[in-house]
Amino acid sequence: MNYLDYLTKFQMFTLNPTLATVGFFMEKLGNPHKKFKSIYVTGTNGKGSVCETLFAVLTNSGYKTGKFMSPVLLDLNEYIAIGDNYINSEEIDEYLVDLKPLIEEKQNEGVFVTFWEVITALSIMHFAKHKVDIAIIETGIESPVDCTNIIDPILTIITKVDVDHEALLGTTVEENMREVIKCIKPNVPVITSNNLGRGGSLPPALHLIKATAKDAKNFKTPLKGKFQKENLSLALKCFELLNQKGFNISNEQIHEGLKKIKHRARFETISKSPLVIFDGCHNANAVEAFVETLSTQEDGVICSNSLKLSIIVALLKDKDLNSFMNAFAKGIKKITKSKKVKIIFTSGTSVLQQGGSLGVFHSSNKLNEAYSKHSKNNEYNPQLIESSFEDALKNIKNNETTFIIGSFKTYKKAMEILS
Repeated sequence: MNYLDYLTKFQMFTLNPTLATVGFFMEKLGNPHKKFKSIYVTGTNGKGSVCETLFAVLTNSGYKTGKFMSPVLLDLNEYIAIGDNYINSEEIDEYLVDLKPLIEEKQNEGVFVTFWEVITALSIMHFAKHKVDIAIIETGIESPVDCTNIIDPILTIITKVDVDHEALLGTTVEENMREVIKCIKPNVPVITSNNLGRGGSLPPALHLIKATAKDAKNFKTPLKGKFQKENLSLALKCFELLNQKGFNISNEQIHEGLKKIKHRARFETISKSPLVIFDGCHNANAVEAFVETLSTQEDGVICSNSLKLSIIVALLKDKDLNSFMNAFAKGIKKITKSKKVKIIFTSGTSVLQQGGSLGVFHSSNKLNEAYSKHSKNNEYNPQLIESSFEDALKNIKNNETTFIIGSFKTYKKAMEILS
């Protein structure tokens, strides 16, 4: 069986998700999700940073650590890893021998089985087979019916909540918060930096622990941006609770583990000559963090000394264009006071998303119009250009610092062109 051909036939999500299908898989497979400890990471922004921090430190501390994260950037097997090893094709084929008949059983009943349900089940089977000490599970969509929520975690982490996945979660922060809070399970400690009261009453939790940036004052992360202190504080609180639960994670192991964090597509330098930095920010909160990182010299951000900046933008249609451009325009207004900025709006690129569905991007013209609407009265206007994504990459200048933002789905094409 060619797992790639098989998996890409599934659509990624459904607008009516439930836990029923993945629950059926787990029951028929002997409940593998109950055979290992896990940490559940939900929220809108910062999940990836928190997951990679937990993963690096726990692995450095000698624990066999599993990781289930999205989105993948180059290959489907990047969803699932244990230590330094991604799941391989032979293992996926092995698990599909047991899983495929169950998928077909549900399909024959008329059930719409999604890629996300299948890949989640594969990750759980992999972690159970290899008897991981702990697995870090990142939600796909911050909803209680996201199939990753089938697990019974020993800890839950809620990162910064903002508006995302509007069709499922709502159009306001409060609506998104209400959905995120529903992911909390009784008697499971919860670590967050949010004001959860914005989303309504809390379900019962053994502990609700508030983490703040000051909790990270004695530790340093290689990840860029002031907001990373908040993400780091969540991870540090997690290590405190894990030690209370029988783990042994020392401060020395934390310091050493932090040095080993690898987090692609988040302010990642993907080319040094010309200098190109990729950041997958795609909502208002994330683009605010991007602009803040862009304009600060903290941590020696490499772009801070460059007077010529070029920003290539692509944004999928399922993202909130209005709030994204409002935040982006405000940030650019600050930056153009001291730097010469060129913004290149693109219509993205033809990208096969995980799950076999094509990503549909806003047109370059639509992006330009939205930006212009929010950038009125800017005394220092940047140069605005509309271009194809491929041409924008091919015309990068050596004397500029170039950024690619707006979608993780352009990462693979950017790497192909720059190579």
